[in-house]
Order: sequence, then structure tokens, then C-alpha cells
Amino acid sequence: MMSPGLVVVVLVVMAAAGQGKDLQGSLKLQHLRKTLLQGYDKEALPPTPVTVNVSQFSIRDLEMHEGAHRLSLHAWLGYSWYDQRLSWKAEDYGGAEMMTISSRDVWLPDFSVYNAGDAEATLLTSRFRVIVYPDGKVLYVPSLDLHYSCVADLTYWPHDTHNCTLKIGSWVHSGRHIDISVQKNFSTEVDDEVTKSPDGQMDTMEWKILNVNLKRLSKFYDCCTEPYVSLMVNIIVQREAPAFCWIIKTPAVCLVLLTVVLFILPPGAGEKIVFGGMNIILNLMFLIFTHGTVRNAPSHTPLLVQLISFQLVLAVISTIVAAVLVRAARGPYTTPPSPGLHRLALTLAPTFCLSAYVKQASGQGRLGPGTPKSDEVEIGSEADGTRSGEQGVMAGQWLLLGAVLDRLSLAVYLCISIIMLIRSSSVL
Repeated sequence: MMSPGLVVVVLVVMAAAGQGKDLQGSLKLQHLRKTLLQGYDKEALPPTPVTVNVSQFSIRDLEMHEGAHRLSLHAWLGYSWYDQRLSWKAEDYGGAEMMTISSRDVWLPDFSVYNAGDAEATLLTSRFRVIVYPDGKVLYVPSLDLHYSCVADLTYWPHDTHNCTLKIGSWVHSGRHIDISVQKNFSTEVDDEVTKSPDGQMDTMEWKILNVNLKRLSKFYDCCTEPYVSLMVNIIVQREAPAFCWIIKTPAVCLVLLTVVLFILPPGAGEKIVFGGMNIILNLMFLIFTHGTVRNAPSHTPLLVQLISFQLVLAVISTIVAAVLVRAARGPYTTPPSPGLHRLALTLAPTFCLSAYVKQASGQGRLGPGTPKSDEVEIGSEADGTRSGEQGVMAGQWLLLGAVLDRLSLAVYLCISIIMLIRSSSVL
């Protein structure tokens, strides 16, 4: 049986041997790195035409700026190429099967974003290291913050979906020098840890990624005979923010319904004009609120904005009609309405439930002095029943005509509003 002292000695010897082996391996990797980079020109292309193989595109986060037509994307892009200047024999360096080198010290493809949102949107970065293998394969997986143009389709805002295209390629080298290939086992993913809350139940991003697709493009220009190769990434995103949608949709529907009150008020009520003016201001405030997002919509005006714009026009027309009706329902009167208009008012009155106004127009429903106004008499005006004789009948006829025109305008407005709401049902 081995004594405790001997066991301690054996363990110390084994630990020292392990440390010596690790130190020896580290020294070999250091010597390998120094050998590979000695005389290496990182500005020069590799000796042979380079094929960049794209193997990974992982989206970590994104933000769509609809007003500026720009997409901000945080992603990992994995690609590799062969540089024979960085190859070695593994057995000469202790079986080293890989080595990491700072990206500042090796050649990198001069990839840039063609549709960048700023002038310095290059994929070249010195913050990350590359992995080099004995056969000269260089693997690079940088973390990128990309800002590029994406024309937003706001037709169905706030339920909008956008197809954003990212184009990446060499800025100066043609396809004869730097080619791009998408590997068959290419993978795209969205990081669940970023898009979900810590409990994994609720999305934290406003946008839902529906699809990510990559393909290689080759294009010839008039200036040159060689092709220029690029990588096109199509990202389809859809807004997924229920609270924001309801904040936009609820006021829009309420503004449409609010104008109905303008026609429900009695025809001679001066409050109709005040209420109509407030309604116009509310519609303008809603359009100003949406201006920051939809002012630069290049193709179609959002359906919701069209709805409120039509509603603003209807509110202005309704206020003008209300002013005319208030003037018609309130004196002084010099002549009664024309016989044709009076007969038309008498014919339509039962349809609009205006029997009380018919009695006033015939002189049967006039109120005596000191009698309080009924609910059928306009708000804020003197009781038409206090007028007597021919003047009272004339006032009743004008009031009946105003009430009929008021209800007729309400019917027309409701028809137009229903058509507008049906047309905009896809965003409501």
C-alpha cells in the first residue's frame, strides 16, 4: 500500500507535468502565430480567388423606424474563406487543430452594406477574433449593428408588414476576385432569449419576424465585363404591439361616431356649431399625432389616415350644414318656406319621428307664455311657443324644415361613415 507522503509526491509531479505540457502547447501556438504573421500583408488578397461561404445569420434584435424608412438590425453573420498563407502542418506544432487570431492582423473581405442608412456601414470590425484551421480556413462570426434603408409599406398601419432587403457585398472587388456562396446547411435563427421576457411567456420586441431568406446575386454593370456578386437578405417583419394598435384605432372609431352627436342635437341649438368646431380640432389633432410616422409614406396613404381625413372633411361639412340649419330654425322670419319644401318636410317628418315638430308647424303645438320648454325645443333658444299667431306658425314651419334636413343629413352621414368603416375594416 502506497504511503500518504508518496501519494502527495506523485500528485505534485503529475500537476507539474500537466502545467509543463500546457506551457509547452501555449509556446507552440505562440510560435505558430508569430510564424504565420511574419511577412503577412493583411491588405493583399489571398493568392487564389476567394470564395466566401456564408453559413449563419442570427438575428438578436431589430427595430423598424417607419418614419425614416430604416431598419436597425443587431445580428451575427457567420462566414468563412480560405487563405493559404495561414495554413500549417498540425504535427509540426504539437497537433494544433485551430488557432484564434485578432481580426486586426489578417485579411478580411471588404464587405459593405449597399443600401446602408449611413455612409460608414461596413462589416469590417476589429472587435472580434477569427478562428484559423490548419488547411487555411478562416472562420469569422462578428456581431453587427446594421442600419439600412427599408421602404415601409404603411397601407395597413398599425397592422403593417414590411419586406426589408439587406444587400451585402464587396465594395471594390468583382466576382473574379471575391465570390459569395450560401452553404446548403445555412441556418437562420432569431434569438429566443432576446425576443422573450425572462419567464419566456411574453415577447418584448415590437416586431415579429415572419421570414428570413438569403440568396446570392450576380450583376453586370455597363462599365465592366466581370460580374459583381452580392448577398441579399430578405427579412419580413410584422408589427406585434396590441396596445399601440388599440391606442391608434380606438380614437379613430370614436371620432367617426362623435360626429353623430352633431346631428342628434335639436336643429336650432347653437351648441351644434361649438360641438362641430371641437370635433374638427380633435380630427386635426389625430392627424398631427400620426404625422410623425406616416408623413413619408411613399406608395399608399394608410387606410386609417384616409378614414380620419375623410372624417375631417365630413366634420367641416357637417358644421357648415349645422350653421345653416341653426340660422333656418331661428328667426327672424319674413316669409315662410316655399310650399314645395314644406310639403316635402311634412312627408318626411313621420319617417324621422318628428311628429312634435309637425304640430308646431301647424300651430297646434305652440306653448303658452311661461310654459317651460320641452325636450323637443332646441337647446339655448327661446321657446317657439312664445311666438303667437302667424309668426309662430312660420317659425314652426322653418323649425320643421330644419329638423327634417338635420335628420336627412344624419342619414347621409351614417351611410358614408359605414362605407368608410367597411373600407377600413382591415385595420380596425
